Amino acid sequence: MRVRRAPSSAEDRSGPVRALLPVAVALGLALVPAGATATPSSLFWAPSSQVQPFAVPHLTYDTYFFPGSSKAASYPVTLGVTSGVLPFERLQLELGFDVLLPTRSPLFLNAKLGAPEGAMFAGSPSVAIGVYDAGVTGDSALDVFYGVVGKRTFIGAIDVGGYVGSDRLLRTSSGATERAGLLAGVALPPIAVKRPWLQRVEVRWDVVTGRNVIGATGGGLAFVFLPSLSILTGPIFFFDPPQQPAGTGWLWSVQVDVEVGARQEPAR
Repeated sequence: MRVRRAPSSAEDRSGPVRALLPVAVALGLALVPAGATATPSSLFWAPSSQVQPFAVPHLTYDTYFFPGSSKAASYPVTLGVTSGVLPFERLQLELGFDVLLPTRSPLFLNAKLGAPEGAMFAGSPSVAIGVYDAGVTGDSALDVFYGVVGKRTFIGAIDVGGYVGSDRLLRTSSGATERAGLLAGVALPPIAVKRPWLQRVEVRWDVVTGRNVIGATGGGLAFVFLPSLSILTGPIFFFDPPQQPAGTGWLWSVQVDVEVGARQEPAR
């Protein structure tokens, strides 16, 4: 599950990192044996503190649409790949890209550097910093920088953090700047099914605050069929509907995730 943003607004973004990220991604690609390195690891819509494992490419196919017949509202389809590129346990890095189709500026880059729980000291939380929605053209880069910490508790895995992005493009529908906010998420303990066709079901929910194009809350059920295959589905509710397709206040999402060669559970 990769972080969800507003692809329909992808053609109205800009930012300062677009000249550097292609170099970083190219370096990461050179380090990945499979030659693949999408949206950052996430619960549903917001980036999480988890980092994709080394040399395990993650493929994603995400759709957002209005399921009724009263509105013609949807995002472009998101096709993405992400992979870990550092062979260390205590320090991890993932790099990736998304292609949003159909759009005039379809390519977006992302990166995340983090440390898992217990890496810094006994009982330490997981921590991560990163950037997503980094476009390669001046009109398609939100350049959302974020930091997040996470911890597994008896009620589930919890992530809390904040973000800051393009002051030109992260605005309210009335034109006021709204470039920063909070992000948080929770994944409840998984429900074990242990059937040949379904391993477990997970309940997830997260939020990105702000009356801008990425401000939203959403979640749903993740069905884990295999260690390498999961499907997440549920609604996403927007905080500034006029900036969304057809001015809709919500869309339904179906997210298909595949871990290539995974021998462990898919990253959140």
